Amino acid sequence: MIVSGLALGVDGIAHQACLQAGGTTVAVLANGLDHIYPASHTQLGKRILEQGGTILSEYAAGTPRFQGQLHRSQPHRGGPERRVAHH
Repeated sequence: MIVSGLALGVDGIAHQACLQAGGTTVAVLANGLDHIYPASHTQLGKRILEQGGTILSEYAAGTPRFQGQLHRSQPHRGGPERRVAHH
């Protein structure tokens, strides 16, 4: 299982590799669940859900992404009980 952001680079690569290997992956967003950021990972987000994974956010729908949220969205910085899940 991979739990990571959905950012470009290592995050996206980790999610893709996990899905290709048949694993389960969890993406943690630094914005509301109604918007996948970066937009280039929209299909990856759909694939995560289609293959039984989860997308989490502690932010309400409609909350835009801004720089200060990036560190707060990292899974090790807060418990999942504070997050909203879309599964």
